[in-house]
This record gives sequence, C-alpha cells and structure tokens, in this order.
Amino acid sequence: MGLLAAAGLDRVGVRPVPRVAVLVTGDELVDEGLPTASRPRDALGPALPGLLAGLGADAAHPTRVGDTVEELTRALRLALDVREPTAQVDLVLVTGASSLGPADHLHKALADLGAELLVDGVACRPGHPQLLARLPGGTPVCGLPGHPFAAVAAVMTLVAPILAVLDGRRPDPVTRCRWDGPRREHDVMLVPVRLIGGTPQPVGPSHSASLVAVAAATHLLVVPPGSDDPQMLRLPTGLVH
Repeated sequence: MGLLAAAGLDRVGVRPVPRVAVLVTGDELVDEGLPTASRPRDALGPALPGLLAGLGADAAHPTRVGDTVEELTRALRLALDVREPTAQVDLVLVTGASSLGPADHLHKALADLGAELLVDGVACRPGHPQLLARLPGGTPVCGLPGHPFAAVAAVMTLVAPILAVLDGRRPDPVTRCRWDGPRREHDVMLVPVRLIGGTPQPVGPSHSASLVAVAAATHLLVVPPGSDDPQMLRLPTGLVH
C-alpha cells in the first residue's frame, strides 16, 4: 500500500481471495479419538483449510456429508446458494466420493445438477480418482480421493492451478531435476521428497492413505513414466512441519 501511495496510484484493480467450500464424505469417518480398522479418523477435514490457505485461498470450515446421492446433491446446492456476495464460493471441493465404489456418489450428484464433466480420473499414483466438473453457473467442482495423501496430490496437481487462475496469477513454476529412483510403466508417480543439496530425497513410504511422508516433505516429485526429466512442485510452507 505504501508503494502504491508513493507512486501516486489512487485507484487500483484488485481480486478477492478465492473462496473454497469443502465437503467431506464418508460415513465411516470419526472426528475424535483413536481410529480403528473400520473407523478411520477424518484427516482431510483438518488438513485442507491450511493447505488451501497456503495456496492463496480462503476455505470455510469443512462440511461433513452423508454417503447418499440426496445428501451430496443437497450439500452442493447449499454451498452455492448463498445470499451475501462476500460469501459466494469460487470453487467446491468434495473428498472421498469421486471413485466408482458403492458409496461414491459425486458423478450422479453432478449429473443431477446438470454439471459438465471435464476431467474424470488421471493416470497418476496416488490420486487417480480425481474429478473436475463445471456447474451450470460456471463454478468448478473438484472431486478429491478419500485417501489423505492421494487427496493432497490431487490438490497440488489439479486444484492449485485452478486457484492460481482464480487469483489472477500464473501457476507456480515447476523445478526440473534428475531422478534415479523408481518410476511406473504407465502412470505418473508422485513422490514426497525433501530437497537436499539440490537433489530430491524421498522422505519415506508414500502410501496413499498416510500423511506421514508428505508431512515431512518440502516438494512433491512428479515422475512421468519412462522419463529422466521429472519435475518438483513446492508444497506450501508450513503444511505440517
């Protein structure tokens, strides 16, 4: 503001911070106490607001949604049906409903709302069952996998560029590097790494259901199949560590 005043600029154009609504599905999820094999903790509800803030967005408190088409359709309508202009959302994220299992109802809910399906699955591991659609009013909806690390991978590769465009920025540049580690034959592989001496070092097993590795990482390594020229995406500072 001081620089603008010193330059004599009395009026400037600004963009509001993108607002994101987060819908978390999964009747099996619990919100407190220790998880069990059949009742995992909801990790994405607590993780996504901070991750999205690090990407320049303002995320409201996540809304839990039951595993039915009716509840998900109603939640999508409510996320968009706001009366105050300052409460309008620019993007809706839905976790855990974009695959093709018996409790995954995002495809049907979007069809009922007349949405246009733009991306339906990506050839990457983890994070394959990610989805992008556009509602009739133009608002994008991103479906994220239910497994926490897979969801973070989808946020970094699908959601982050959308937020950059909404905010009037170019997507963050990628860093190219050498990688002598494993790669998949057909799918892009996403690996949490720390950059040590200019070289990416894996930080641990990157199981799609675990946030341990990504919490210790500084970058997400994007390894195309058969490529010796992978790229690194910088994770938002202070994601967890």
